[in-house]
Amino acid sequence: MKCENCNSKESYIKEYKKEFTVKGKKIEEKITTRFCKNCNSPIYDEKLDNDALKKVLNKYSKIYGIEPKKIKEFRKKFNLSQELFSKIIGCAKKTLISYENGTSIPNDTYLIILKTLIENEETIKPIIEANKIQFSDKEYDKIKNNIYSNIKNGNTELTIYNGFANHSYEKIKDVVSYLANGGIHKTKLLKELFYVDFKCYKEYCYSMTGMEYAKINYGPVPNDFELLLKKLENDNIIEIENKIHNNYEENIIKLVNKEKINNLDKKEIEILREVTNYFKDFNVRKIVDFSHKEKGFIETKKRNIISYEYAFDLQI
Repeated sequence: MKCENCNSKESYIKEYKKEFTVKGKKIEEKITTRFCKNCNSPIYDEKLDNDALKKVLNKYSKIYGIEPKKIKEFRKKFNLSQELFSKIIGCAKKTLISYENGTSIPNDTYLIILKTLIENEETIKPIIEANKIQFSDKEYDKIKNNIYSNIKNGNTELTIYNGFANHSYEKIKDVVSYLANGGIHKTKLLKELFYVDFKCYKEYCYSMTGMEYAKINYGPVPNDFELLLKKLENDNIIEIENKIHNNYEENIIKLVNKEKINNLDKKEIEILREVTNYFKDFNVRKIVDFSHKEKGFIETKKRNIISYEYAFDLQI
């Protein structure tokens, strides 16, 4: 290394405070710089200068933006590669890498997206749908499987909307295995899941699976049911068979392998028996019409979550 000012090759390193301007904001940071011994001019040192830049950008991110480690932690939580996550937020892979390494800071658009994602994980789902065209079918399935696993598994805030129960994928697998034994129409399965959880709450004041249920045109269904079914399919629990009946496509849910039920107690299995016995002679149209008469369905606004308070008004 030599000084561009006087061509001297003798230098020294000094730590000092310096003020920088980043996106119009004044940032003061202690940095380490190499100086010429002869004329005291700063000398370019790739490592020292890159380290100084990272320190300044990290300080700016902490105060005004988003810390690089939080971006990386969020991506890793959902087991997403840099390539897939960059597609989700709509930037180039090398741009995301620079954000995670702290060598550049997100522009206003990506900053808003990243902050929104980190502060509210659920927002990743509409963002994925908005960018769906960017993914291959395999990438799309992988992303949705990972998102569902990490958002919905483990402890959740217990509220009247999840029946004051932690969301349990293991219990969901058991309940679906019981209801789909022998095959069941997708719509009927979704309705029976609703009745299982709400009847459990009616009898014991907790939902069996911890799932939330939303009001849609065809009645109450598990919130994000498409994600749930895709995960069950990817995990080889179910297979979805498409049939044409009276010019309409029907989706039949079948078990890949009959699984032993390990996560439900006797009273929960009894709830399953009661629900399946009640609806055993109902076709899809009949159970849809029946569910539309539930007070919880009638009084809940479309696409809103149905409160488990309505379990006490259940028709069964």
